[in-house]
Amino acid sequence: MKPGDVKIEVYGPPGSDYNVIEDCLTAKLEELQIRNINIGEVSSICNLVLQSKNYLSRIKPKKLRKKSLGADRDAFKLLNFKLDSYASDMVESFLSQCSGFVEADYTVFKAADRASQQTLMILLPLLRLLEENKDNVAPQANESPFGWIRKLKFKFLECLFQREAGKLRKLLELSWKIAREDRSFLTETTNLTRRIYEMLQSITHKTIDFSIEAIYLENTTSFASTLNPLPATDFLTHIIDIIVTEQKITSSLSLTTRETARVTILNQTIFSPGALGKLVHSLARDYRVTLELNRTTIKHLQELAKRGGQSDVFLHAIVTGIYSAADQAISRRWELPALQRLICYHEEIFCLLFLDCTFKARFEAYWEAYCKAEMRATKMASGISKLLNEDFKRSRHSNFSIQLWTRILTRMIELFGLSDTIGNAFVNNCILRRAIKEGDSFLRYIFDPALCAPELQVCDTLLCQNLSGNGRLRSVKHSLQRSVTIQQQLDSFRHLGLIILSEKDMELFYKPSSATLVRLPKSLQSVWNTVTENFVGGQNSVIYKKRLTLIPMLSTIEVETPFICANSRPLRLQLNLLQATVLIQFDEHNSLSFHEVQDRTEINTSLLKTSLESLVNTGILLQKNAQYTFNDDFEPVRSKNDSNIVRVDFHGHKHC
Repeated sequence: MKPGDVKIEVYGPPGSDYNVIEDCLTAKLEELQIRNINIGEVSSICNLVLQSKNYLSRIKPKKLRKKSLGADRDAFKLLNFKLDSYASDMVESFLSQCSGFVEADYTVFKAADRASQQTLMILLPLLRLLEENKDNVAPQANESPFGWIRKLKFKFLECLFQREAGKLRKLLELSWKIAREDRSFLTETTNLTRRIYEMLQSITHKTIDFSIEAIYLENTTSFASTLNPLPATDFLTHIIDIIVTEQKITSSLSLTTRETARVTILNQTIFSPGALGKLVHSLARDYRVTLELNRTTIKHLQELAKRGGQSDVFLHAIVTGIYSAADQAISRRWELPALQRLICYHEEIFCLLFLDCTFKARFEAYWEAYCKAEMRATKMASGISKLLNEDFKRSRHSNFSIQLWTRILTRMIELFGLSDTIGNAFVNNCILRRAIKEGDSFLRYIFDPALCAPELQVCDTLLCQNLSGNGRLRSVKHSLQRSVTIQQQLDSFRHLGLIILSEKDMELFYKPSSATLVRLPKSLQSVWNTVTENFVGGQNSVIYKKRLTLIPMLSTIEVETPFICANSRPLRLQLNLLQATVLIQFDEHNSLSFHEVQDRTEINTSLLKTSLESLVNTGILLQKNAQYTFNDDFEPVRSKNDSNIVRVDFHGHKHC
């Protein structure tokens, strides 16, 4: 039997009223034109169906009632046949209007699809009436497990799929592209994706391999590759917005597909090589942005990295990002208020991230190792001390904020592990360099109690913290104070140069290639000239039997001795001017009394006594009462760094 020959039959007692209804319903369904249908026609048919249902409901024998229910099925088949023809005509019309440009074709497709859905909405009341009795009848073998109405909803899409599956794919992918670019189309795209997905699910036997989930994942991978990660604070917000959009588009797809798409976007953007590091580095520097915004962003990054198996990458990025941000701030000489805000900002980040105890333990171990590696702590301490030195110079003309500097130093020492390095860096860059360049005026300035020099304030601040690397700082401060005292005692000698008692530091900055002119008091000049002439003339050890060679270096004197160190090199002593002048007297005379040395050098009793005692304490000279003898059996002690240079302070303490 052909669909056009379907006749609505009613089993049961004949009735003239029902026969009229039957004939009228059959005629109206056969004459129905789906393309031009209107609500009035549907209402008229619905009334006939209701009259038919009312009549059938009065049939008492169940067997006869079941036979009569087939009438609705026949009507539904007739309507289905007409909808098939309508969908085929719509697809044919759509394809004839296609230009080959997918953007233009998408506009035509939307119009055709909208018209198809509007037609279905007009027919919906009739379809529901016909489907009401369907549930009471067992489905036939060739029927879909989906409802009739649900299947009829996709007539146009199904017909287009059967005719041009490739074009349907292009149109679907274009709708995704449009929704990604303009969120106002999101609802439209979401509905289209859902309808195509449900249409494919309703087809029990597909002859075409067409998986919307596979197509979407392929399309998403291509789309994600175009998202270039930018080192900006709002990039994560942008990516999350994209993911939310994709989740809405695919709300009808499986959870596995949606999660795969989310991971794909993250792997192509935030978790792409180097991207997470750039983003975290940007956040570590961006203390000017609202703190709460950055806190939220960093926390999201931490959670995403943890879920995406990128915890190690995030840990490395946060460590290097915070360190490099502080390092740049120091090297670029930021002003103190900005530097303090950056430090506070980093501490806020730590407080947030350390809520995860596991991350806190891993971070602290990684951070400590990172700061110690490649002398980073030493470089950071050097940068801080140079910044301090510039602030010291500016303080001559403005106020020095010791309170602010104390807070900054305390935090940075703890944060970057500078307890072993900050003392040495402060000595080198803030004290010794300036002492060499500015001479005794600098030492008089910092130790003047009336001036309360900021250099001395910071020095005392560091010493009060009892840092592990403060030994040298304490020794240098004491030596410089002694130097000032000695200088004050020598004020009668107008031309006497500065005496620095921490000699090793001078070698780091001033290492002459020849003898340097030194202005001395008249009583010492002749002795100095003698040894200088021999040094410059390069005379051999015949004149200097013990090979005590003076290398003048401003106020620091390096003396090469005849003693051989463990590294097979001659021992070199770094002495101050007075010590070297005294020691050189024993080059020609193995033993001298106190008064003999004083007659030769004309050094006052107090300073000469101190100089001799320092040399005796080193073991170079031996003392018996007032007689001093050069120790030919002196044995150098092996130094930790295998160096052959030893500096001797004014108390005779040796430092390798």
